[in-house]
Amino acid sequence: MNTYTYCDEYYADPESFVWPLIGSAGLAEDHALSSTPVFMSVPLNKEVVSEESEMLAYDDFDQVIRDHEYIAVQPCSCRYEAYVFQCHENGESFPTFKDFCSGEFSDYRDNNGDRIETCLALGDDAEYLVSLGLGRRITQEEALEIVQKSRDEGCILHCLYGKEHAWACMCNPKVCGITAQWEAGATVLGGWEELQEQSIAFNHRSHYELEVDFTKCITCGTCAGRCPMQAITMDGMGGSPQVTDHLCQRCGQCAYVCPQKARKLVKRPDDEIAPLPHLLEDDYNLKAAWRFEHNLIGRDDAATSESHF
Repeated sequence: MNTYTYCDEYYADPESFVWPLIGSAGLAEDHALSSTPVFMSVPLNKEVVSEESEMLAYDDFDQVIRDHEYIAVQPCSCRYEAYVFQCHENGESFPTFKDFCSGEFSDYRDNNGDRIETCLALGDDAEYLVSLGLGRRITQEEALEIVQKSRDEGCILHCLYGKEHAWACMCNPKVCGITAQWEAGATVLGGWEELQEQSIAFNHRSHYELEVDFTKCITCGTCAGRCPMQAITMDGMGGSPQVTDHLCQRCGQCAYVCPQKARKLVKRPDDEIAPLPHLLEDDYNLKAAWRFEHNLIGRDDAATSESHF
């Protein structure tokens, strides 16, 4: 359930709020066993992609921003919800959506030190968001500045799965529903190996793989300290960095800070990249067709992943 749909009532008293739709049985499993992810990770910029490879046009988010005239920014739902809950517990006041729409809270931070107002909407979705009073219109330059600050602060750049990026999130996995969904999927399916084996959506979370040139690596550990997913450890051969594949989001933060330029993202082979739907609605239709085809409709609480096969 999108908390923004009922944000005024929900955030005023989240513990007492009664959702009009109740029940989440099988949600983590359904997300994991979908045909496409909801969000995908895109490279931070062109510089983190190998010169011998290419950055796909739809993954170049700076250019995507420049291609849109109407852009809006709003509070990150994950950070804002967690922050508001803490404020309620401590009896403290907090800025409302109206406050954020004033533009005076653009650098307001949560208890992790992260800026709260970082999620971008583009095009029609941005206009709708502003009409509801849940976001404020910003310029292309302001949007690019938000993205650049998020790069520098170590965030993962996630976009809605599709050619028309209606939404983009700058994510800190400490408080991130996108990465938490994958963890929940691994839990319900029995582990990360099972998720990698069974989840088409998980394996389409990025169009890239990470490559390391160990002839350039000086085992300084900068990459391990930077990785937002804590996917890199320095316990490889000779103290070299080693990546836990299922944690790596292919965001490029390690490549962004590597002093030797030893780490780069490389586009996956074309036959491993599924055609992107155009709009969010198109992706929902793909997901719905997949659910019908694989008997993932109308399951009760006792359903298991066996219905996927």
